[in-house]
Amino acid sequence: MSFSSKIPHQIILNDFYSEFLSLNLIHAMQSAKVLYHLSMESSFSKELLESELDRIENNVRFGNADISKMVEHASNENKIKISKYLKNIDQHLATVYVDIKTIRKDLKQKENISPFLSDIYYQLKKSEYQDHKEIKRILKFKTYNEPAIVKQ
Repeated sequence: MSFSSKIPHQIILNDFYSEFLSLNLIHAMQSAKVLYHLSMESSFSKELLESELDRIENNVRFGNADISKMVEHASNENKIKISKYLKNIDQHLATVYVDIKTIRKDLKQKENISPFLSDIYYQLKKSEYQDHKEIKRILKFKTYNEPAIVKQ
């Protein structure tokens, strides 16, 4: 295996951080979807809810770190091209944090949390499938195939 390549180091790193951003956003989105459906049940575990909210917060925090690394390794020209979409993602993720804070407050008051879980899901979905998708298109990131099974 050789690590020497004619592809600039920054492109490889941005591609890498972009894939991890997708992973974090999709994991958080799936957790929000499951929590939304659980919130429709007559009773559910508050401990499970808190644990999953923590997981969503962690995924969002890791996603923010991936975005920071993408910006750090992007050329000035590319930063300008993607700045609108990065700002959109930042706004979506900030809304997720506000929704999580609201859910935690409303839990103590036994309020309906389903609308906030739905909003979390849709904010994450917009981040990944609209804004991040556009960043990938602009920066011409490649799509990775499934790993191949290697038999010896």
